[in-house]
Amino acid sequence: DPKPEKTDVASTGILLDTAEVSTVIWARSVKQDGVNWEQKVAPLQMTARVGKEPDAEPKPFSISIGPEREEGALHELGDTLVALLKAQHGTLPVGGWVAIRSPDLALQLSSSRRQSISAAAAVLASAAISGREPDATILGVVDETGAFKLPTGFWGQLQAIGKGSGQRLILPAAAAEFLPSMLALERPQLFFEHEVLLASNFQELVALSTKTPDVSIAKSLASFREIREKAGTQPLGQYVANSFVRRRLVDIVQTAPCHFSAKMLAIQGAGNRPIYVTRSVLAAELNRAIEPMEWIMRQGYPHLTPPQLDRLGSTY
Repeated sequence: DPKPEKTDVASTGILLDTAEVSTVIWARSVKQDGVNWEQKVAPLQMTARVGKEPDAEPKPFSISIGPEREEGALHELGDTLVALLKAQHGTLPVGGWVAIRSPDLALQLSSSRRQSISAAAAVLASAAISGREPDATILGVVDETGAFKLPTGFWGQLQAIGKGSGQRLILPAAAAEFLPSMLALERPQLFFEHEVLLASNFQELVALSTKTPDVSIAKSLASFREIREKAGTQPLGQYVANSFVRRRLVDIVQTAPCHFSAKMLAIQGAGNRPIYVTRSVLAAELNRAIEPMEWIMRQGYPHLTPPQLDRLGSTY
């Protein structure tokens, strides 16, 4: 990649030269039975520059994702995001170059796992042009038309989201079909530890992920933050069942229908949580339940060594 000259960033069409968001990616995990792959929350970092070579024509705007010189799916994703940004922003900065990196993406090349990071990467690339810094965890995929969709294996990605302290978690609108199952499985903490917001398209995704959001959503975010701060050490079920808290949650939903944390916690507090999961969630949960048996299938039955026999109890 060409070494950029030192220029006034704002005058080049690149308004933000660094940014970071989080997403769920496949990463290597070394365990007792060897190297496995598991999903985890990891940061994606963006750096943006304008490359310029003396006496040479400026190169077209480009996006590089993952290890340098990557020519596989991540290279194709870069081209897709360039088309998306052109549709969203019109003219792109001539000579602009956006790099999106994560240490775990380099390791992923040795796996056949496909990363679903296009939505998070698109937000970062857009921020370089708009200057609006993002601050969120983003799950989902986008295409060049701006559609924001669920990734393959979305339920597994959602389970990789660990404890949080109020960070925004932005999901495609289609996630509304899956999220009530978290209440049925008695996992309402997701909606309290993370501020779950749903976006229908790329424009909404950008608006909800911006560190300093528009007034239309900022008030609802501040109200939910206040609800979280006042919870103290009270059990979550008892806290959201309080009529005053429940009323404030309902008010947030009426003002910002995209605020799914408020919606799910209001349902939990009213005692109306679902008791059944959807068929697709049940299938995903059954797959997760039998994952610990994978090492047995690799070793073969009945030829198990004494140490392997000792593992059967913990696997069960």
